[in-house]
Amino acid sequence: MALIAAAYFGNVHDLMDGLRDGEDIEEADPKDGCRPLHAAVITDQEEAVAYLLRQNANLEASGPDGLSPLQLACRCDAVGVIRLLLDQRANPTGAADICEAHGTARALQVLQGVDLKNEDPVCESEGELAPIGTEERRIGTFTKEEGDKSESSQRPCFGSAVDPTFLEEEAEQTALAMALEMEQESA
Repeated sequence: MALIAAAYFGNVHDLMDGLRDGEDIEEADPKDGCRPLHAAVITDQEEAVAYLLRQNANLEASGPDGLSPLQLACRCDAVGVIRLLLDQRANPTGAADICEAHGTARALQVLQGVDLKNEDPVCESEGELAPIGTEERRIGTFTKEEGDKSESSQRPCFGSAVDPTFLEEEAEQTALAMALEMEQESA
């Protein structure tokens, strides 16, 4: 599970170390079938995705909700990751349906061959981004109230379907618990 956690957080050095130590690039979480490539896709970790692809991670492996990495990238509207997967010849079957079901228009455009490379990478929101210090600022679909000085209120999200700051602590705790569990099992 260490590779999954490393991929989730985009830690390429830990991915390299894990693979060098003999960990399985196709290790799947027994709870949901998530593999390292899926974890990197879900959190829009382009560098980790690129590294895993260079290491021959399975482009078509079924993961959470039975979705392939490309389908997950479409669900998350992770445009850069979609490009990486398509460049490696990922099978686009069902990806357009995922885009339509989840309202990920940018992902659908990339699947259709539209070049979005010149677009601003800041997440689109229903309104303009207000300057920090105004009554509220929209980041993706999350609203930060005035006076919120957290790091996430001062940075845009980049393609992820969720603001990762809400999930990082929970994911870190889960990764630590899994590591402890693995240590206890091997002892």
